[in-house]
Amino acid sequence: MPNTTPTREPSILLVEDDPDYVNRLTRNLRDGGFEICAAADAEAARERLAERRFDMVLTDIRLPGASGLDLLERVVKQIEA
Repeated sequence: MPNTTPTREPSILLVEDDPDYVNRLTRNLRDGGFEICAAADAEAARERLAERRFDMVLTDIRLPGASGLDLLERVVKQIEA
């Protein structure tokens, strides 16, 4: 009997302030079977992270308002809590 359990696409939070790069990367990642949620800055990313969990966070290092490294440190603390 075939497995009929629905599978979900792995989710990625993409944090990038360049809209052209976001569009290209989103298209390529979706073609690869990923669900993409984009945020243009660290504050928007924190809001998305408060709403749900992601399988991966892919972030630019230089973002408006905070660095991508600061954002990742916060993600790790959230996961460990």
